[in-house]
Amino acid sequence: MNRTKFAITLMASLFLSPIAIADVTNGKNNHSILQTTKTTALEHVLSSFGDLAVQLPADGKEQFSIVMLYDNQCKYCNEFLMSVPELTANGVTVYVMPFLNHGVYSPESKTMYLAWSTKQPLMSLLKNQLPSQPDPHTAERIFEFTKFAQNQLQVTKTPYILLENGEFIDGFVSPDNLITYLKNAS
Repeated sequence: MNRTKFAITLMASLFLSPIAIADVTNGKNNHSILQTTKTTALEHVLSSFGDLAVQLPADGKEQFSIVMLYDNQCKYCNEFLMSVPELTANGVTVYVMPFLNHGVYSPESKTMYLAWSTKQPLMSLLKNQLPSQPDPHTAERIFEFTKFAQNQLQVTKTPYILLENGEFIDGFVSPDNLITYLKNAS
């Protein structure tokens, strides 16, 4: 992240909530992690919108859980999704939430509405086995969640990862760096 963009993000954050900053370095990229509130966004998202979550459980005993806001058109989301087996093998449960990164009425978002209208959204996307029409209730819930994420969590891009301790990662992070961070933060 360049210094100007970081400074603007930091300045804007000062008006939104108290912050704590850490860096998770992923090769070429640095990702700022900002603490939001004591009641974590992860808990709020799962309690209010858990019906939309696709749970990918940890192998064995769960040590950590994260929520990933996902858009199927985002190459970094798909890259992160491919790393989920490494995360689950290390005791991380991943909840995948649909986020309409291209706008709630865009043609790209229609695929998300359709996929989440099935019993297995991620498999439906992978196999391109989608219904012809979205479930109206599911579509409405995805719309509500996207608006909540944009307005309350200030999400502007994906992947966006919510952590149990109230922090978030805005952008891609390697599974190794995420696991290391989770272990050090606990």
